[in-house]
Amino acid sequence: MSKENSGIITLKVSGIEYKFAPTPQAYNKCLNESARADDVVGAIHTYLKRIVTPESRDALATLLLMPGVGAQLAEKINKIYAPAIEIEVKE
Repeated sequence: MSKENSGIITLKVSGIEYKFAPTPQAYNKCLNESARADDVVGAIHTYLKRIVTPESRDALATLLLMPGVGAQLAEKINKIYAPAIEIEVKE
């Protein structure tokens, strides 16, 4: 797993590299669609299809046929793209 300077996130799954280029618009749209959709899995798959680079598109389509893979990929990508921050509440 790596994040290149170009904003591309590369994940290696079973020896195959997949490259993703998340954007604020795609990330926000995924969150909004997941929150209001009955089909969260579909929203995640759509998100991944939006951010996958063209050279990884066909391999991703095959990978997404496996149950639960889309959620695992999105989780890894989003931990890199939108890392958690520590927030402290002051009294």
